[in-house]
Amino acid sequence: MYGAVNVGDELICRAVAHGLRRRFPGVQPVIATSNVTKSRAFNDMDGVEYVEGGRFHYKFWLNLPRYLRSLERADAVVIGGGGLFQDHYSWRLPMSAAFCALTGKLLGKPVFVIGAGAGPVNRTEVRRSIKEAVDSVDLVCVRDQQSKDVLVDCGVSGDRILVTADVVPSMSIPGDNTENQTEEKKRIAFILREWPGIDKERLARLLDWVVERGYKASLLCFESSNDGAFYSEVVSYCKTDIAKHLSISKPNTVEESIRAVGRASCVVSMRYHGCVLAMMSSRPLIAVEYENKVANLSKELGLQEVLIQTTDLNEDLASKIEETVTDWEKRFNLVQENWKGIRERSERNFEEIEVKWKERSEKKPVLSRLKRYGGPWLKLVEYTIRGEVEHLGKKMKGMVQAFRGGNGCRP
Repeated sequence: MYGAVNVGDELICRAVAHGLRRRFPGVQPVIATSNVTKSRAFNDMDGVEYVEGGRFHYKFWLNLPRYLRSLERADAVVIGGGGLFQDHYSWRLPMSAAFCALTGKLLGKPVFVIGAGAGPVNRTEVRRSIKEAVDSVDLVCVRDQQSKDVLVDCGVSGDRILVTADVVPSMSIPGDNTENQTEEKKRIAFILREWPGIDKERLARLLDWVVERGYKASLLCFESSNDGAFYSEVVSYCKTDIAKHLSISKPNTVEESIRAVGRASCVVSMRYHGCVLAMMSSRPLIAVEYENKVANLSKELGLQEVLIQTTDLNEDLASKIEETVTDWEKRFNLVQENWKGIRERSERNFEEIEVKWKERSEKKPVLSRLKRYGGPWLKLVEYTIRGEVEHLGKKMKGMVQAFRGGNGCRP
């Protein structure tokens, strides 16, 4: 999950490392990432070791021996958090999490899943692997009731699932994150992504309004490559004299991402962790529902009135932005009280790890572990290899067709 330089994922990574250190002073986190170089650059933390692995892709199999050695050396395995158990985008993410859980148990390690999101899960094999993996772990904490319902629908016993919160709210951000608010023009931070229902031309009209009203508009990338292209297309529809006042911000570190949100007078965010950063920085927030997790968070915060749909990202949103900025003080006390509750539930992820660690039993004999976890592990690996071969076959077929087409040959 880590290493693709998605700001939300990297915030989760940092929150897990910080949370473990609060509960277990002196612990050395070893973090599995798909790209060690990118992780170190974007999310540099003292005393943290990064290893290649964690998420299925072609490099995963090349780095598997080192990944397995890291698991073998570990005292415990922590999997979290974010939307781990869903196959909406790909089967790889949930199967990677399940592989880590089952491998950890085969090696006799305590395995803790924290702050996890779930759903939707549509593939039969993925549902089965999720059930086998979650049933095997020592602790499973999910970030909302809907995620628990999804896991129960996959066949997991509801009695062993704790509803806590996402792990990121447990983390404190350093210092005063509202620098220069009085010295510069007010700034609206937009944290958006390509999504069905967004009318880019009408979104551009909204950006025109923002600048014409004397605000600065910052278009913040949570996934630089994808979001940058989306923002550039939107800006191309803006008035010529407006476009030069818009900034597309591509943070190079976690700290830069936090500061970019903290400088805003108002945050308009589709991204779940964009909403979380707004709360951590006490910034006025308009959340954009593109997935249920954003709606669930808005409901927990008591911000249903300023929850909008992707189709609302147009010039008609202008009045709501001004209203949100003006009325935020009226909402602030209620929102902060709700946010305090979320932070407490977020910290519970790490409290529960501490409890389970103290209750841990001796490692089971090898034969017992093989009998319990070996079958599900082999089925998961078989499905994964089959999926990778099918994926490779499709890529090869596409390359052959492109080659033939480029040379004027018929298939």
